[in-house]
Amino acid sequence: MGGGQGSRLGFEHPKGLYNILMPSQKAIYHIHAEKLLKIMKLAKQKFPQNVLGDERDCLTWFIMTSKGKNHDETLEFFEKNGYFGLKKEKVVLFPQVLVFLNLLYKKWIGSFTCDRCEWQSSIRKL
Repeated sequence: MGGGQGSRLGFEHPKGLYNILMPSQKAIYHIHAEKLLKIMKLAKQKFPQNVLGDERDCLTWFIMTSKGKNHDETLEFFEKNGYFGLKKEKVVLFPQVLVFLNLLYKKWIGSFTCDRCEWQSSIRKL
């Protein structure tokens, strides 16, 4: 899931913090967290032999953010809301990086960060 700014919505914070004006008044991240909790519960019921221990261990949620304020606000939001019942270590926030791959030659061409466009020169075999 991507967590860019919601400026096109008239919201100057990460989109995932946006209240989509449903009767529940929940933010997008909150709604997705509830969906994930439900999926994990159903997975444990359907496949109890494969989901040992806490059902919240069976999925990890990866959320791509932008470096800086966007990332910090998103992290703060999750911390303030107790990760919406998810385990903290199962919610992974990571800053957006564009990656270029040359699939024909199976080589990593390089990457750069979107917010500063810093080129990280690195070429290696995949």
